[in-house]
Amino acid sequence: MISGTLLRKVSRRRKRRPIAWRPPPFSIGQILAWADEYHASTGKWPHTKSGRTPGLEGTTWKTIDSALRVGCRGLSGKSSLLKLLYEQRGAGRLRDSSDLAIEQVLKWADAHYARHADWPSYQSGIVEDSPGNTWCGINSALMKGYRGLPGGTSLAQLLDAKRGVRNIRFLPDLTVKQILGWADEFHANHGCWPNDGSGPIAGTAGETWRAVVEALFGGKRGLKKSTLQQVLARHRGRRNHLRQSHYDEKTILKWADRYFAGHGHWPRVHSGPIPGTRDDTWFKVSTALSVGLRGLPSGSSLAKLLMERRGARYHAHRPPFDAGIIRRWAADYKEKHGKLPSRTSGPIDGSDGDTWKNVDQALKKGSRGLPGGSSLARFLNKPPRCKT
Repeated sequence: MISGTLLRKVSRRRKRRPIAWRPPPFSIGQILAWADEYHASTGKWPHTKSGRTPGLEGTTWKTIDSALRVGCRGLSGKSSLLKLLYEQRGAGRLRDSSDLAIEQVLKWADAHYARHADWPSYQSGIVEDSPGNTWCGINSALMKGYRGLPGGTSLAQLLDAKRGVRNIRFLPDLTVKQILGWADEFHANHGCWPNDGSGPIAGTAGETWRAVVEALFGGKRGLKKSTLQQVLARHRGRRNHLRQSHYDEKTILKWADRYFAGHGHWPRVHSGPIPGTRDDTWFKVSTALSVGLRGLPSGSSLAKLLMERRGARYHAHRPPFDAGIIRRWAADYKEKHGKLPSRTSGPIDGSDGDTWKNVDQALKKGSRGLPGGSSLARFLNKPPRCKT
């Protein structure tokens, strides 16, 4: 019989758990100091899309805003970054309810494009030139017709009409004649016919061959149901994909060697058309290897073939990580850059093509010889175990 005292000791031992890593707390004074530093260097007050803070490594303004709203990391909650800066620094306005004008909205949109090389959408957050406004609020005003706007439109429709920005919900109709003209130009420039992986269509406002293929397949945008291959076969005599010639490994490896000589790396599934062929692509080659088409056995892939026959790196068979090596890489990085790496620090010098993001994912998921349940930040902030 086991005594009650022994059972209680065993029970207490079982309840013990290792202390989980917790992010450091924030304070209002600390946040305001970072905001003052940001304002001094940029001339603007930070917002949720301002990226990383000048202070604690790995902290973003979006993280701070979430902590202020929810009430975590030492903060009481029921606030926001915008509200804090408005109350403590007089920055911006909590909400702008003044009338808007189409010209003013377009001016803000032009400024957004100049900064980010992309047009705003209703999900773009705060209007940087008017912190009291959000793009979501402007979109609602355009749709419902308040704040002096006529209504019945949207931000996407306004930018489509006034700036020619492609609106995916209101795409123009296509015609077979138009598609054939684009296909002829593609063939003249590339020596092969386009397919769904041929990318953007030159000289158009955002059209892609994938969008054309989807429109034909679904019978959308004024087209009858068909496929791009059928259209090209009917009007341009393109060979039927059901009568394509067989592949063999020797030919595929010859194409791959030629690609490597021209690009310095091995082809991937989405490397596009294969020069010197009529309409073959690396996607078709990999599919044929995987499924077993055009005279090839199934169960392989382009990546596996190049790994086995050319020693190319294959992501599913990467070597395991070692904790000591990761710390050595981190020490080299800190010596060079003055700070520890993060998951966004890019390629790792001295590794076989790995990145810090690869290490972070392996630490989280427990792959490549690592136990999992951690992250790069936790691993580097945790002191190494001493060998006894």
